[in-house]
This record gives sequence, structure tokens and C-alpha cells, in this order.
Amino acid sequence: MSPEATASGMTGWHEFFLLAGTAGATLLGLLFVSVSLKTDVIMRSSEKHLRAQAMSAFESLMFVMVLSLIVLVPVSRARLSGGMLFGLGVVGFVRALGHAMAAGRGKVTPTTLLLRRRLFLPILAYVFIVWSGIETMADARGTSLQLLLATLWLLLTATRGAWDLLL
Repeated sequence: MSPEATASGMTGWHEFFLLAGTAGATLLGLLFVSVSLKTDVIMRSSEKHLRAQAMSAFESLMFVMVLSLIVLVPVSRARLSGGMLFGLGVVGFVRALGHAMAAGRGKVTPTTLLLRRRLFLPILAYVFIVWSGIETMADARGTSLQLLLATLWLLLTATRGAWDLLL
């Protein structure tokens, strides 16, 4: 376990992030299968909100894997680890907001409203990652709860999005 992980109270979280990264990679593979089964529907120009949902789920699972790697990598300085978390959270926030805004354009139906709402869900997880990055850079000790919530939230919302795409 890296020194900054120990400093930020993450000592006992090694197995959790190892499992989260593995789950993210596995679910990402299943997402590829579900998207490939519905490619004809997702790629229609009238179904842009479905493409946005597929990208959102894909990116959420990728971010879980990268988040797990950042937490597990042996970096000698907390500021560097915190900076990586902060950067990851900012990029994720901007991407998730972009997907939600892109899906907000076009014809409004009950189905598209539900999908748009779901595209906003990962944004909260990225806020937690940014918050954890800031606290880690400040050498705070309470970052484990935010990272736990962000990881679980991204896994749950991405899995739900992949399931919706399959259906």
C-alpha cells in the first residue's frame, strides 16, 4: 500500500479497490456485449440519447478502473496522489456533464426524460473524487468514505445504464 494511502486512512482498502477495478473491467466487457447486440438501435441518428448513455456507462466503468489504479499505485507523495484524484474527478465531471447536456437536446418523451436523469447520476461520484483529491493533497485523513461512495455509485449507475441499453 502506498504511503499516501496509509496517510489518508486507506490502509485497509487494498482488497476493495482491487475488487472494484476487477468488477469495472468485467462490467466493461459486458457493456461491449450489450452495445454490440443493440448496435443498430444505438447508432440510429434519432437515438442520440442512447449513445450518450452507452458512453456514460463506458466512461464510468473506465473511471472505476483508473480510480482503483490511482489508489493502489505506490506513489511516495500524497500531493501527487491527490492531484491524480483531483484531475480524474474533474475530467469525469466534465465528461458526465457533457453527456447529460447532449442528451438534453431533442425530442422529449418519458423514456428520454428518464435516460437524461440517469445521465446526471454519475456527476455526484465525480464530485466525491474531486473532494477526495483535495483532501488527499491537504493530507487529510477522511478520504476513504468519499472514494467508497464514488466507486460504488459509478459501478451501480454504469451497470444500470448497461442493463437499460440491453433492454
